[in-house]
Amino acid sequence: MNPINYARGLVDEFEGTQRSGDKEREALVRESLTWVAGELDKVNPDSLRDELREMYESAKQGVADALATKPKRASAKTAE
Repeated sequence: MNPINYARGLVDEFEGTQRSGDKEREALVRESLTWVAGELDKVNPDSLRDELREMYESAKQGVADALATKPKRASAKTAE
């Protein structure tokens, strides 16, 4: 598994859940983002080619930005 590509995909999916308001999916993606953040920390960016290093930096920043947002809470539905 390539953590750089996986992280980039998760960031895109996270942004989609933000737009759609799917709070349950957002929570699941947020968990995966937390996991992949640790995997990205294991990558040595100095060993990457320039273009891969740029992708790595972009993925790492995207994950950090996504995790820095407050989780949206599902509102309680009231019976009418």
